Amino acid sequence: MEAPPSTLSIKDVFPESIYPLDSRILLVPLNEEESQSWLKLKDIASSHGALFKMSEMDDELREVSIELDHPFVPVLSDFAISAYNELCRMYVKKDEEDNVYEAEVINVKYSPNSYGYLFSITIEAMEEDVAGVYEATVLCNSDDGKRTLIKFILSPRAPSGKKFKGMSDLIRDKLVYQLVKEQRKDIKGQLMEAKKRSKRSSKLNRLKNDYKVVKGAFRVFKKYAYRLKPISWKIKKSNPAYWWAPNKLTGLQARDADHSCGGYDYQNPLTVFSCYT
Repeated sequence: MEAPPSTLSIKDVFPESIYPLDSRILLVPLNEEESQSWLKLKDIASSHGALFKMSEMDDELREVSIELDHPFVPVLSDFAISAYNELCRMYVKKDEEDNVYEAEVINVKYSPNSYGYLFSITIEAMEEDVAGVYEATVLCNSDDGKRTLIKFILSPRAPSGKKFKGMSDLIRDKLVYQLVKEQRKDIKGQLMEAKKRSKRSSKLNRLKNDYKVVKGAFRVFKKYAYRLKPISWKIKKSNPAYWWAPNKLTGLQARDADHSCGGYDYQNPLTVFSCYT
């Protein structure tokens, strides 16, 4: 495998890239607030580095987990999602914003290299109204923290984080609530018609019993309906017939049929980053 470069500049990267200069996918600088959180992370990384020097482990094997409440975690995850969404907007779904949304970070690890740090991020998020698990890789320069998206792929695993587990339960409860509500309305209408025709019919008696059941269930679900309110995301589905087929130079690769929402994974296509993919 080719050795990682110790430095990278715009001159090294953009001659090979087809991305617009303002696409914010390659060598994206940190703002002042992000730089402060980057320095805090480097302090932690330096202490780990001192321990690593006492071992015989190769740099590539020295993966370290980061606490999810560290301020640099959202800097990484927001960048990875934003960069991937920008790629989809430019090359797959014309001008559609937020292809991946409602994200929750599950795990973050990093490993040092001669250029800086390689971050592996596990994210659970929505895409095409389907919850999924994504694996993202972001490369940061050691000196200034400039970020480059290396990978963003959909995993076959099912979401297991608190956010999507809870929302899945709420979605199920909401469907049951709506079903019971419709049944109550339907049976109530039939009951009124049956009363007009006959007070002694077997259908009337059956409808009365059915109505008691759904009315009771409706009251129970209505009592706890406030729990359904946290489902705030919008249903976002697009028609694949209108998607563009991206050029392979974009790094976007069609997912296989096992993924329910279809779409594309991303592997950075530039040879200068090939040692990190």
